[in-house]
Amino acid sequence: MTKRNLVGKIFGIVVVFVALVLSLGVVALPRAGMVEASPGTIYVPDDYPTIQQAVNNATSGDTIIVRDGTYIENVDVNTANLTIKSQNGTANCTVNASNAGDYVFDVTASWVNITGFTLENATGNYKAGIYLANGVNHCNISSNNATNNYLGIYLDYSSNNTLDNNTCSNNSAYGIFLDSSSNNMFTNNTANGNYWWGIYLTYSSNNNTLTNNTANSNGYDGIYLFHSSNNNTLTNNTCSNNSPYGIRLYSSSNNTLTNNTANSNYYLGIGLVSSSNNTLANNTANSNNQRGIYLYSSSNNTLTNNTCSNNSAYGIYLDSSSNNTIYNNYFHNSNNAYNNGNNTWNTTNTTGPNIVGGPYIGGNYWSDYTGNDTDGDGFGDTPYNITSGSNKDYLPLLVPGTLEGHVTFMGRGSNNTQWIETFVVRGFEQGNLTNELWNGTATTNNTGVFTMTGLTPGTYDIGIKNWTCLSELVTNVTLSTGVTTVVDFGTMREGDSNNDDWITGADRSILYTGWGSQAPNPGYNAHADFNRDGWLTGADRSFMYSVWGQHGDLS
Repeated sequence: MTKRNLVGKIFGIVVVFVALVLSLGVVALPRAGMVEASPGTIYVPDDYPTIQQAVNNATSGDTIIVRDGTYIENVDVNTANLTIKSQNGTANCTVNASNAGDYVFDVTASWVNITGFTLENATGNYKAGIYLANGVNHCNISSNNATNNYLGIYLDYSSNNTLDNNTCSNNSAYGIFLDSSSNNMFTNNTANGNYWWGIYLTYSSNNNTLTNNTANSNGYDGIYLFHSSNNNTLTNNTCSNNSPYGIRLYSSSNNTLTNNTANSNYYLGIGLVSSSNNTLANNTANSNNQRGIYLYSSSNNTLTNNTCSNNSAYGIYLDSSSNNTIYNNYFHNSNNAYNNGNNTWNTTNTTGPNIVGGPYIGGNYWSDYTGNDTDGDGFGDTPYNITSGSNKDYLPLLVPGTLEGHVTFMGRGSNNTQWIETFVVRGFEQGNLTNELWNGTATTNNTGVFTMTGLTPGTYDIGIKNWTCLSELVTNVTLSTGVTTVVDFGTMREGDSNNDDWITGADRSILYTGWGSQAPNPGYNAHADFNRDGWLTGADRSFMYSVWGQHGDLS
């Protein structure tokens, strides 16, 4: 047999073998090193009539798209790396539990994404719209509406998951529930009107992060960290109109609460019970029916830059709590503070600004403080006494002074927008223009009025200057704590086109360089247009000559 005939016979045998294998529907090839099929897309009900059948026939990496409609079923998801999403969002796609005693979505595999469903009627005890089971990680649950269930979304020993933009409201117990789960990220979720709690963490420690969530009008607390829920971060959450607490920590430590709002709750805004080493900063707890911030049997917590106003009983109430540090907070209530333990109510004097705009950080602002600030450092001269005990705030903050300056212009006409100018405002030691104590910029409104806030109380000589006007000085101006002082700087002298605080030939040269030009032509210079009419003409020269040879009060 020739070599060519031998090769041909072997090729023919291979072709017959491959054809036989394909006809039997069997590919007996090893998986190692082979390229698997690309992930596919499955449509419900096009490819399968139910979501469960689609899940049962899906493989890792597949996407299941559920078209508009109502689906009566409970879905068990046990395939990892699976995406299940509605085609057109929650308003158009509802999954209603066929068995109220089971979860709507029961997820037992990791890396699963569920998006865009309304999930209802899993009303059995501890049954949820979406359940992430023990050991399920790295799932993304987003833009779902879980309502009329026992729990909206339930994470059980489940970590490293993301919940974003879900609505978990009007459930018969909890909106969102975490049990022994860590490193989860919750952002932009809404948990309103649940019978018990909005967002509830129990035994859930280590880097759960709750950001920009809303938990309002729940039967118990908006957000509750319970039993050793430690090392979590709550930021920019809103928890209002809950009963009894907006945010509560119980036996939970080393948490950070920043920029949260807990207003108008039935009992308390923010409460710590048997909880230590937590940080509360920049939170707002206003208009609660009892107390803004409450600590019971809690120690070594730090509270800074919080605002507690218009609470019915107390702004802040510490019961059986010691070794806490409370400073640079704002308290404006009928009763500001109660403290029967030993706590620290101020820090050392440091450069600010503080919570009321003063230059130094020390203690807290107290609306009922009656002391004075004779040395102008922004602190009261006498300590503030905390009710029920010997605790004192030794550096109580006082609201700094406000300057309201009035100016008049010579030739700005009837168009009041021409009165809007930016000035440099400088405060000097009385009688000594070489010792500038503070400065800043301010812009007049269309009536020639500007305001500067956060000024240290004291008596100053105050000067103002803008580009086209000579400087003006008013002496012996007293700025008082929490008071607006009105100063009339008089009529501004126009003609300083080079901003050197003198009216000389140099200013006239600038005017003549653009003589007769109109804005916005290249020759026009706004610094020489003293009447702000958009032209450089004899009218501007007249203003200049009316104060020819003069200099400003600060020169």
